[in-house]
Amino acid sequence: RAAVRESRLEKAGDGVVGALKLLALCEPLDIDALTELAGEAAVDEAEMRGLIRFQQDGPLFNARFSHPLVGDVVRSKVGRAAERRLKGQGVQVLRRRGLETAASRIRMAQLSIDSDQTIDNDLLAAAAKDAIYLSNLPLGERLARMAFDRSGDLQSAALLSRALLWQGKPAAAEAILARFAPGDLDELQLVQWGVPRVSTLFWSMGDVAKAHEVLALVNERVRHPALRLVMDATAAAMALRAA
Repeated sequence: RAAVRESRLEKAGDGVVGALKLLALCEPLDIDALTELAGEAAVDEAEMRGLIRFQQDGPLFNARFSHPLVGDVVRSKVGRAAERRLKGQGVQVLRRRGLETAASRIRMAQLSIDSDQTIDNDLLAAAAKDAIYLSNLPLGERLARMAFDRSGDLQSAALLSRALLWQGKPAAAEAILARFAPGDLDELQLVQWGVPRVSTLFWSMGDVAKAHEVLALVNERVRHPALRLVMDATAAAMALRAA
């Protein structure tokens, strides 16, 4: 069967193969995006030859391969340099269509990582958060780690720490946040840094002494009434557990 599919691709023509390569690397693509990238004639020919099909996914009419093996065969014919270029073309088209949904942000981030386009760090962080809350923790970890490696900021670190913790890796989660010096953080950042650390140390690692040490450090500097409520609630939960 693989030989038959190879033969069908060889007879399809460069335009059709180009459309299939774009789809293989960016699937799913809506019909308008694929047509914009590959041209209407190539997309129509690919459909007529039974290589792709169209499927209604919510408001979008997405192009997909008629059989997964078609995609596998096409991907095997794409080199690394061509992959980066083609994914970059996909990024440019999708960027113009907006990123209102979690799925669109995640797909854009995944394409951007391996493309020849500049990667937006805010997009990486947003997509990491989306992936984590959709319970795709390995992907959330990958995106958050890339965002953290690029920016070194607390937002990305907190996302990476959460992804690690929710995968049952509390020591790794704690190690990420422990890299920050509390003296470099403002009051809000201290709470965003301190509460996850206290929770991980106390609830997941059983290091009660260290948890209270971090709690005391944050309490010493936080004065804003709203932030004090957060810290008081954290302390109350710990006291209730210890009672």
